[in-house]
Amino acid sequence: MRQRIKKRPLTEVSEHTEEGGLHRSLGIPQGQKIGAARIEEATHSKNAKTRREANLAKTYAKYRP
Repeated sequence: MRQRIKKRPLTEVSEHTEEGGLHRSLGIPQGQKIGAARIEEATHSKNAKTRREANLAKTYAKYRP
């Protein structure tokens, strides 16, 4: 039997993240944009924190106008 994972609201997730964390992880200066290809590449990273940050960035991109 599969175990259900409780999904947390984005506001709760954002409280536990640092601003600019993905920029630091990827070595990109804070003012520059991170391209979609770099974010997709980061979702397959060996580093779990980088993977989480990249997946969160993809999720936030859906909510931007």
